[in-house]
Amino acid sequence: MAGNSLTKTDHNHNRGTVFALAYKRAQRALGAGFYLETIVICDSLLTDRLRLILLSNHEAAADRATTGSIVNFLLSQKVIAFDASLWDDIMDWSRMRNTQAHEMGKISGDTLVPWRTRLTQAKKVAEAGFSLVNRVSKEARRHRL
Repeated sequence: MAGNSLTKTDHNHNRGTVFALAYKRAQRALGAGFYLETIVICDSLLTDRLRLILLSNHEAAADRATTGSIVNFLLSQKVIAFDASLWDDIMDWSRMRNTQAHEMGKISGDTLVPWRTRLTQAKKVAEAGFSLVNRVSKEARRHRL
C-alpha cells in the first residue's frame, strides 16, 4: 500500500472516534474533580465542532489560520443558520475559561483568591464548558454535520 491516504469517510470516522474518546475523558475528569483537565478538553471539543460548522458553511472561511481557537472562530463570520445565543454563550465561556486559567496560576500578589474558592469556580467553568459541548454538538447534528 503506497502512502497513508484515508478516504473522507475513514477520516470522519476517525475524527468521530477521537471526539467520543475525548468526550468520555472530559466526563470522567469532571466527575473526578479534575476541573482544569475538563476545561482544556472541552475547549478542544468545542473548537473541533466549531471548525466543522464553519467548514460546512461555504460562505465562511475556515482555513487553519481562522480556526485555531474559539476566539478566532468568534472573530470570523458567524454562521447565520445557527442559534445566535450559542455564539454569545461560547464567547462568555471563553472569557471565563481564560480568567479561570489565570486565577488558578496565581501564587503571589495582594488579591489572591482562596484555593477552595478557585476550585469552586473551576468546577462551574468546567460544567459550563461540558454543557456547551453538548449544545454545540446538538446544533451541529441538527444541521447534519
